Amino acid sequence: MKLYNAKDYMKIAGMNEAVQNVHAEIYPDHFKEYCYEEIKQFLKILFQSQIISFSSLRIKTGRLIMLG
Repeated sequence: MKLYNAKDYMKIAGMNEAVQNVHAEIYPDHFKEYCYEEIKQFLKILFQSQIISFSSLRIKTGRLIMLG
């Protein structure tokens, strides 16, 4: 396993789709449907301001797991 500092907000925005849609379905009063452009711009601002960072964990199978 290797831990990497994830800096690609566009990739993270794309990986967020399934999670965002599940949350929107379960909690429609708190989450809206996934929109790549909105999420991408939101994450771009967070990354540029260094308010948030993500780490990714790559395991031997090649799977990428995002950690907050």
